[in-house]
Amino acid sequence: MKRRIIKISVFLAVAVLAILIVVNRRFSVTELEHEIIQAKTDGKIPAVMLCPMTGDYDYVGEMAAWSAQYAADQINANGGLNGRPIQLIIENTDSDPGQAKSIADKVKGQVLFLIGPVTSPEISAVTDDIMDNKILDIGTYSFDDALLASAPYGVSYMSNSDRGEWECVQRWLNENPDMERVVIFTDSRDTSKWETAQEMVKNLSQLGVTVAGTVDISGETSEQKYMKCAIQALNMKADGYISLLSAQDYANILIQLRLRGVEEGRRITGSFSAFTEELIQSAGDSLDGTYIWNKFNPEYDSDEWNALVEAYRRDHDGNLPLSTTVVDIYDSVMALKVCFDTLDISGEDSVYDQEAEAIVRWFYNSDEIQGIQGSYRWENGEKIKDYEYFVFDGTHPVSIE
Repeated sequence: MKRRIIKISVFLAVAVLAILIVVNRRFSVTELEHEIIQAKTDGKIPAVMLCPMTGDYDYVGEMAAWSAQYAADQINANGGLNGRPIQLIIENTDSDPGQAKSIADKVKGQVLFLIGPVTSPEISAVTDDIMDNKILDIGTYSFDDALLASAPYGVSYMSNSDRGEWECVQRWLNENPDMERVVIFTDSRDTSKWETAQEMVKNLSQLGVTVAGTVDISGETSEQKYMKCAIQALNMKADGYISLLSAQDYANILIQLRLRGVEEGRRITGSFSAFTEELIQSAGDSLDGTYIWNKFNPEYDSDEWNALVEAYRRDHDGNLPLSTTVVDIYDSVMALKVCFDTLDISGEDSVYDQEAEAIVRWFYNSDEIQGIQGSYRWENGEKIKDYEYFVFDGTHPVSIE
C-alpha cells in the first residue's frame, strides 16, 4: 500500500511539474501575444520591434527604439496607418541572437510586419524565422549575404554598408593619392565587419593599393590591447589606416595612433558605424583632419529634421543624433504610413495573408519615397540612398561635396 501511495505521489509530482513547465513556457509567449491582441482589440496596428535594450548593443537599441517611437508618434498625429493608430511594442533581445530568434518565432501569423533586429548578429539568427513567417521585416539587412538569405521578406532600414565603405574609401584615396600602402582595422567578433575587411583587401589590390595587413581588435577590451593593436599597425609601415570599427574601439585606436606619431589626420578614415556622439566625446581633438563617412548629414536643414533634432536633444541631455540608426529607423517606420495608405491596408485578420504579401511586395521594390533627408527607395530589399563623406575640423565633421 505504501509503495502504491509513493508511486502515485511521484506520478502526481511529475505531472504537476510538467504542467508548471508548460504554463511557464506559455506565459512568456502569452505576454507578447496579449499585447498584440489588445492592440488589435483597441483598433490599433501592432508593430513589434526586436531591439537590444540591454547587453553589448544597448546603445544601438536605445537609439533605434527612440527613433521608432518618435516616428510612431508622428504617424499617429497625422492620421495613423490608413486611419488606424500604430502601437509600438518593443521586445528586448538583450543583444542575444538566440533571444531575437525566440521573439521572431512567437509572432508568426499575428502581425503584418516586424521592425528589427537592429544588429547584424541578431539578423543572422532570425532569417529562417522571417522566411517561415512570410512577413515584412525591416532590419539590418545592410549586407548582401543577409539580404539574399531573407529575400523577399527582409528589407534593410539603411543603405548597403559594404558599398558605402568601399565608395567612401575610394573617395579618401582620391583625396589622398599618396596612400599606396594601407592597414585595415576590423573586428572578427562582428561577421559583417570581418567579411567587409576581406572584400576590401581584394578590391584595393585591384586599384594598385597594397594592403600591408589587417588588424583584428577582438578580445578583451583594455588600453593595453588598443596600444598593442596600434603598434602592430604602425610596424607594418603603412601610408594610411582604414577603420571599420565601432565608436569606442575606433576612438581608442585613433588616440593610440596619434600618440605614436601619426600626425596627419588625413591618413586615417573611419566607418559610419563609429559616427556617434560617443566617438567625438572619446576621441576629441585626435579626430582633427581625419576622414569619416555616414549615411546622412547631421547638419541637414529642414523643418522636419530640425524638429527631430530638438526632440532628440531634449531626451538625450543635449546630445545630437549623429548615428544613422536615428535617421534610417525613423524613415523606415514612416514609410509604413505611405505603404498602408497607398495599398489601403485594413489590418483585419480576415485578410491577413493577402495584406502581408502586398506589404512585402510594396517594400521590396518601392517607388521613390521622400525621407527626412531627401528621397530614397528600396530595390530588391536594398535601401538606395546617397552616402555622405566628411573631414573633421577639430571635433566638427565638415561635409565634403
